[in-house]
Amino acid sequence: MSLARVPSLDPEWFSRDEYGEQIRKWQAWLLTSAQEYIACGQRVSDWLVALTSARTELIQLVWQQQIPQNLRDGMEYIVLGSGGRGEDFLHSDLDHAVVLAPSLAPEDVGPFLSNFIGRMQNFGYPLCQGFVMSTNPRWIGTTLEWQTRIQGYFDFPDWENARYLFMTLDGVPLSASSRTWTEIVDPVWQGVRESPFICWEMAHLGIHRTVALDVFGHLRKVSGSRGEAVNIKDGYLNPMVHSIRLLAIVNGCSHTSTLDRMKCLAEQGVFPESWLARIESALEFGWAIRLAAQVADLRSERPVSDCIHLGELDSKQKEQLVHHLETAKQLERWVHRRFTKPR
Repeated sequence: MSLARVPSLDPEWFSRDEYGEQIRKWQAWLLTSAQEYIACGQRVSDWLVALTSARTELIQLVWQQQIPQNLRDGMEYIVLGSGGRGEDFLHSDLDHAVVLAPSLAPEDVGPFLSNFIGRMQNFGYPLCQGFVMSTNPRWIGTTLEWQTRIQGYFDFPDWENARYLFMTLDGVPLSASSRTWTEIVDPVWQGVRESPFICWEMAHLGIHRTVALDVFGHLRKVSGSRGEAVNIKDGYLNPMVHSIRLLAIVNGCSHTSTLDRMKCLAEQGVFPESWLARIESALEFGWAIRLAAQVADLRSERPVSDCIHLGELDSKQKEQLVHHLETAKQLERWVHRRFTKPR
């Protein structure tokens, strides 16, 4: 079977004030593409990269449409979260930040940013539940304001501020030619890498005991809308993604993609090739069942959830789920032991 492709956007859609029919068509294409790709049995990570690329193109087109040129020239859009890592899903949030030129203030651009976010909602980008968006004063500002804010996080590195620092390290400018974000984020890489306390916080407060297996190896289940379930994002994927990110920072790997970070770590001998293969296999499986669940929810017009309902998995899938969760648990424990609390 040939590989399904993520559909291309038609720029003509964005020359009109209303394009509801085109929005529905594009979303239907995405669903069909995802379904066909899953059926191919290929690496879902490749499709996620293609999806992220398509969504990035969408951001660029809506950004140009909703932000006037005279303001846009002084604004730098930063893709955060899964988008920055190239791991967007069909229902990933619109995590982003904005860097402003010194001549601009948040109140100058706020109404346009609200319109931009609203239009992106129309295209299937849900609002970020953690409010990691440019309409939040924490995620917008001039270079100097960003640098001052980040220094404040380092000066008082409680767990909340440490989280903000790690979140910036998944950031990628929408414009590939931008150097502004590099000036802001490079000191974060260095500061986190040189702070045993901040690294300990991530290992012990952000990663430890987050995998959906208890100390006896039993599934930690949640109550889903259709019976017992496992949260595939918080209880499976995030612990691995965050573990790899932490290890990458400490070992000087500047990639944002989780798979690229893993390859860099393997090349440095941080963990053996055999472990690399196990973690990669676990990620691919987790991404695949999460994508399949999102497709099913969207097809059925249900609210999209990160819960994988155990009653809807066959015996082989359940066995694979436990097997890969054990890999995630092993990685979690290894990271926990590696980062001890500074005295």
